[in-house]
Amino acid sequence: MIKKDTVYTIYFCKLYYFLTYFTEHMYERMIAMRGSVRKKGNSWYYRIDLGKVKDERNQIERYGGRTKKEAEAVMRKVLRQLDETGDFFEPSEISYMDFLQDWLLEIKKNIKDNTYISYESAIRNHIGPELGKYKIKSLSPILLQNFIDERKENGYSKSTLNTYIAILKKSLNAAVQPYQYRLDNPAKFITMPSFNQAEDIKTANLAFTNEEISKIFNYFTPDTDLFFPIALSYYTGMRVGECLALKANHINNEDRIIEVRWTLVDKKPKDEMLPQTIKGTPYRKLVIPKNKKSIRDVHYDEKLANIIKKHFLKTKENKLRYGQFYCDDNKESFVCIQSSGKPLTSNDIRFFNKWCKNNGMDDKSFHSLRHTHATILLESGVPIEYVSKHLGHASIVTTVNTYMHVTKKMREDAIVKSKNNFYVG
Repeated sequence: MIKKDTVYTIYFCKLYYFLTYFTEHMYERMIAMRGSVRKKGNSWYYRIDLGKVKDERNQIERYGGRTKKEAEAVMRKVLRQLDETGDFFEPSEISYMDFLQDWLLEIKKNIKDNTYISYESAIRNHIGPELGKYKIKSLSPILLQNFIDERKENGYSKSTLNTYIAILKKSLNAAVQPYQYRLDNPAKFITMPSFNQAEDIKTANLAFTNEEISKIFNYFTPDTDLFFPIALSYYTGMRVGECLALKANHINNEDRIIEVRWTLVDKKPKDEMLPQTIKGTPYRKLVIPKNKKSIRDVHYDEKLANIIKKHFLKTKENKLRYGQFYCDDNKESFVCIQSSGKPLTSNDIRFFNKWCKNNGMDDKSFHSLRHTHATILLESGVPIEYVSKHLGHASIVTTVNTYMHVTKKMREDAIVKSKNNFYVG
């Protein structure tokens, strides 16, 4: 026999669900009475009634989407917002490019210089020319997804697409709040296109071979300005900005330790994006690395110790040779310098990248020296945890994903080496 309390519980649950359904159903019917949708060409529009003004009906009609379902969903959203706030939300007429310029200036004070330069360049060269012409209210999920998909088909790397997606999502999130230019963020639906293994691990081909390294050091000999930064990155895996920011007082050649504390930013956004940038103004700025784990002590071997020792002697000789014409701008004792004493810049490093391209190493650059160093460490059996800290990666996951091809080869080699040690019955 069912207890009376149980009967009451079942009764009230059914009543609750009925009232909930009835309320929602009636609300949807009320919305339907206050608005409608219709098709115009290939698009659907919604029309809503804002009430009477001076005894005249006040109606508006706006674009709702490509399908009837999309238009109805937008209409319901607008009507709910109207009920909650009493105001009709009118999407902004501002173009996406104009908004991006305002947004860039707003976020500049809260992001690292290199991140800002990366965002500004991506907007100026890629996002702006393609999407900037649209009004911000017209941006749709399918438009943004197509933008990403097309670039993947054109060979853009996964890291580049990640930058584009981050800009789209962050900027359009700000367009919703605090700017209130849109009701929703169309970029939140963007997904990263799938990359096959060959596309996802391009680093496999970015490490220099032994023959290429020999060719590099045969051309960039110790009497050339680029020899020292090249050797520094090859023997330590330091990034180009870390090499250019390195000072003499951060090198302990006796204990063979380099203190990585800064990275160099010597590029400014283009003038057409930010009119206040002064053309031709020298720009060198030491900044704290974006990733806290990039602040580290790098240990190096005796080969690099000898190179550093000879480099310091060569610097003293150049000071005597140039005399009063030796550059006095290097008061901070940067070690990557020209023979005249002038600090090297990222523009100087570009010569190395062009040299690689002209000598059959098309996809390789100065950063490939870092990949080469990491690959040598891993293939020599150095634990991946150490390599990750040594390179200053934010997480060991970054190291594993970047050098997956190396760890795969290590696993295969381990199987070959160990197979004879197992008992065969």
